[in-house]
Amino acid sequence: MLDYDTINYREVTMSVKVKSKELIEKMKAKLASKNKKVFISLAIAAILIVSGVVAANVYASSSKENDTVYKETQVQYGNLTVGITESGTTSIGTETIDYDVTAVSVSKSSSSTSSSSTSSTSSSSTSSSSSSSGNSSSSSSTTSSSSSPALEVEEVYVASSQSVNEGDQILKVTDKSYQKVLNYLESAVKTATLNVENEKIEQQLAQNDADYTYKSNSSKNSTASAEYNATAQDLKDAVEEASDAITDWEDTVSTFTEEWNAKYYEQYDIDGLIEKCDKYSALIDKYKEEVSTLKETMSTLKEQITELETQISSYDSTQNNEKTLDELNTELTSLKESYSTAKSSLSTAKSNLSTAKSDYETAYSNYESGIASYEEMVAEGETALAEKEAEYDTLKAEYDEKVAKQTEGLIDAEQSMKEEQITSNNADTLYNIETNGLDDDLTEAEETLEDAQEALDTFNSLVVDSIVKANFSGTIISVGYVAGDEISSSTSIVTYGNPDEVTISVSVDQEDVASIAVNDTVNIEFTAYEGTAYEGTVSEIATSPTSEKSSTVSYAVTVKVNGDVSTLYSGMTANVTFITKEMDNVLYVSNKAIITEDTKTYVKVKNSDGTIEEREVTTGFSDGSNVEVVSGLSEGETALIESQVKSE
Repeated sequence: MLDYDTINYREVTMSVKVKSKELIEKMKAKLASKNKKVFISLAIAAILIVSGVVAANVYASSSKENDTVYKETQVQYGNLTVGITESGTTSIGTETIDYDVTAVSVSKSSSSTSSSSTSSTSSSSTSSSSSSSGNSSSSSSTTSSSSSPALEVEEVYVASSQSVNEGDQILKVTDKSYQKVLNYLESAVKTATLNVENEKIEQQLAQNDADYTYKSNSSKNSTASAEYNATAQDLKDAVEEASDAITDWEDTVSTFTEEWNAKYYEQYDIDGLIEKCDKYSALIDKYKEEVSTLKETMSTLKEQITELETQISSYDSTQNNEKTLDELNTELTSLKESYSTAKSSLSTAKSNLSTAKSDYETAYSNYESGIASYEEMVAEGETALAEKEAEYDTLKAEYDEKVAKQTEGLIDAEQSMKEEQITSNNADTLYNIETNGLDDDLTEAEETLEDAQEALDTFNSLVVDSIVKANFSGTIISVGYVAGDEISSSTSIVTYGNPDEVTISVSVDQEDVASIAVNDTVNIEFTAYEGTAYEGTVSEIATSPTSEKSSTVSYAVTVKVNGDVSTLYSGMTANVTFITKEMDNVLYVSNKAIITEDTKTYVKVKNSDGTIEEREVTTGFSDGSNVEVVSGLSEGETALIESQVKSE
């Protein structure tokens, strides 16, 4: 390693020139055997060597003018925080004693809350005050409510700028107004108590109804099918009954028709009459045929007799005849006898024909009379049958109606069954729905009672035997009333300073205010107490910008200082850091101790023997001043912050 402090710059420069000249001469000597490319490369190398030597000597010369110094810093555990830092000034808060008469009201039909406030705190640079301590009111009444009686001031015991201690008398109200308000609030508690008891009864009744409904719904699943089947059977029975009525009617009509036909047909013996008519008609036909045959026979016999008599009268025995005269006479006698017999038979046949006709006419007349009577009875039967058919129309209509009712009834029964099954399957859910909020009215009544009792307790703590006492120690800033005034909620009874309440108001840009919320924890440093850390809490964020005309929109944020504030005074300057990220209880070292070479990070550590060690470390989160050490260092080790200073 070169010792730059012992090198003479001029001697080094001359030596370099000589060496460079010698090197060039050697290159020229070898030029014949080297190509141009090699020559250029060597020339460049020579130039680089010269430049490097010169640069090294320049560094050595400049380093001779600087000294390296180290500052020690400890490796330690703690919190690293990154946030938004703004500056502001402190303000000392004020305390007030207030009586919120607007919150004291009692419903005449049901309980309502009522309260009075005793004190509240606020902090601002103008010493303004606000109050809220147990102030709440609500009412479940829907009827008219009466306003609370007013407290009338009888005597004021304090004045502005007067110092008071906790428990000192502030003022006295008239005994009459005090008693009225006290009675009023006690009445509110009594009314609220009765309402609670009433709501307990109502809750028990509602719970009982819900339990009954739950049991009923739970059992529906087991009865739904049975009820459906019973309904379906009833509907089926009704249809079958109507159908049976029609069947009975059909049987009745059929029997009636058959019996009626048989009765009337047999009663008038229509078949017998027809049979007689047929019988006599057949006899007439028979006798007509006999008469006709006999007439033909007689005509034939008469012709034969005439012809034979002619033969006999002209008989000539001299001629050659076929028959003798005797034979002819015998034959004639036989013909005449046959003719006489035929004539007698014809007379009998005619007589029989006449009798048959007479009998036929009588039988036919009887038939016509019977048919007429039968048809008359048929008409009467048809009338009766028409009446039966009218009965059928009624029965059919009833049947159709019951069939329709069966269809509709089955749909309704199935729907009812499914609804009951759904109801049963969801009995738990329905029970939960029914009982959901069951306690609301009771809870509301109990809250009303609590509020009414709180109002009474608060009033009793504020006004004792007509006297209002201070509940803080401090200096009176203002007194709100004189004797004869009525105390209202718009004016505090007294306002006095509270040195224990310190706030800081800072202005935050609109880009940053969105990351801040009420109750956030902040870190605070006072310029008067550098190095001393305070904590605070965001108590208020303004909703309106501090200045709408400014080009930069910002909002006022109020921070309450926590812990011991006895050394803080109004108007002190403070830096407030709104924490956006924080690493708790990590090992860290100053950012200035970190050395970065390429991709690696180092820290120079002073060992216990005084030697300096360059140690590789792994870093993490940084707050801008310090950086988390993930590995490579231990708590309590001494890290070195290196810096260069010019020597004289």
